[in-house]
Amino acid sequence: MLYALYRQPEIDREAFVDHWLNVHRPIASRMPGLRGYEIWPVTECEDPAGDEIDGLAVLRFDSSAAFERTLASPEFAEASADARKFIHHFTRYAVDVHHVI
Repeated sequence: MLYALYRQPEIDREAFVDHWLNVHRPIASRMPGLRGYEIWPVTECEDPAGDEIDGLAVLRFDSSAAFERTLASPEFAEASADARKFIHHFTRYAVDVHHVI
């Protein structure tokens, strides 16, 4: 899963990244079925069409079914509650990965 994240408007980018790395990451890392979690804060953007995103998160699961089970977990509920403290909204993408190099 790939998430494009937009911070709460009252939070500057530095505070957004700090919360993401130091508060949210440990909470989200406990979600059952999570096989990988990458945090990609945006440091630069050229000519965005619309609102500029503040970060991307890549979450890896063994399958769509494993992801669906995670959505029903109390750990996911806890991560979602924390996300509302610093994320205004997000777009979630289910993607296929093709390794090139």
